[in-house]
Amino acid sequence: MREPNSPEPLGETIPRSSRGRPGPPPSRNVNWPQLNVAAINNAMKTAAVTSVGPGRSKAWTAINHSIAEQAPGIPFIWPSSAAVQSKNVVGVLNGYCTTHDISFTSLR
Repeated sequence: MREPNSPEPLGETIPRSSRGRPGPPPSRNVNWPQLNVAAINNAMKTAAVTSVGPGRSKAWTAINHSIAEQAPGIPFIWPSSAAVQSKNVVGVLNGYCTTHDISFTSLR
């Protein structure tokens, strides 16, 4: 998730559009877990104005670790889909996405 013209070598964990504040409309909001931790928000404000160099990289590394420690989840709704196959097909469902797993589905 690297922003255009971002000096960070690996980009940022939470792009500048969120930073704990209400972001853009939901269709463009990239802060799906709605992470809003004051210490992380303040660290991002400070890192954003830090000059490009090792200090900035270290600041964003610490922020990324802080976010990972929070273990923010991303809400996901499993699709409700019917698994239908013909009589001559042995349909095998993928355990992660409840659709046919073509790697294991075969003909009788």
